[in-house]
Amino acid sequence: MITTGCSYTYDGIQYANWECLPPQDLPEAIAWSNDVYFYQLALALGPQRIAQVATELGVGELTGIDLPESAQSAGEFFYPGHMPAGDTWYPGVTPMMGIGQGYTAVTPLQDIRWLDAVATGTLVTPYLGLDVSGTGGPTVLSHATPADLSFAGQLGPVDEGLGLEVSQGTGTMLQNLPEPAGGKTGTAQDPSAPHGGPDAWYDAVYPLQDPQVVVLCAVHGGGQGYYDCEPSVDQLLQYFAANEAGIMSTPPVPPTGALELGHSAPAFSAPAASPTAAAAASASPSPSGAPASPAAAGAADTASGRRTRR
Repeated sequence: MITTGCSYTYDGIQYANWECLPPQDLPEAIAWSNDVYFYQLALALGPQRIAQVATELGVGELTGIDLPESAQSAGEFFYPGHMPAGDTWYPGVTPMMGIGQGYTAVTPLQDIRWLDAVATGTLVTPYLGLDVSGTGGPTVLSHATPADLSFAGQLGPVDEGLGLEVSQGTGTMLQNLPEPAGGKTGTAQDPSAPHGGPDAWYDAVYPLQDPQVVVLCAVHGGGQGYYDCEPSVDQLLQYFAANEAGIMSTPPVPPTGALELGHSAPAFSAPAASPTAAAAASASPSPSGAPASPAAAGAADTASGRRTRR
């Protein structure tokens, strides 16, 4: 349990909370997007510990999806000892790292990939191609085996927080699904967005206890994840829940023509999965199942930016 409140002062700088919140533990802080909790958690863990866990979740790396690398982005992820030439890590950046800001930029596909990893304990390599058709018939393509997270057994409090977010926190629109879901709202500061407004994000996994699908919504300059993204995510999951048997048993559709890959979409500033890496780092030990299917968040794996809250 950590005392939080309306803001937190570190090294003479005041860091705001999105709302004045009471003392909370880790699941509650995830459920309510408690910025002050994660400022303090980041300072307690330190940037190197957070970076170790974030790297295992694929932050700052290409996802490995079967698309040309020129159509993808690895985003950016910097921390002490791993900084761009000429840049300096200042102590005041560490609290911001706890809520996904600082030297961090991610793509929607990276974001949904690590939500899936936290929910299942394994990190998948997403793919689009299932087989290749030829004169001799289809050839099934091989795909990378999901990688077990070294801290998979310590993720219980994080998963509990994803569930609390839906049952009583900032993501209650998903309460009417047939089975409990997990989710995380996100609001990202984005100077490049229309009128300088924040980007809206929402991630969800369903069902939380036996994940079958993960969904992400991101709206450039949309505002807040709860209002601008969660209604769409709810509709998608309601449809999935009502048609799950047919969806999961549908075979691949044979191609009808050549697929042309265009240029990647322009990058826009949006968040990482809020405090996921910091939360996972707090749940994981010191250094020493079947995954859900990552839903495509967009046609291109485009770069995004820095998550803040809600």
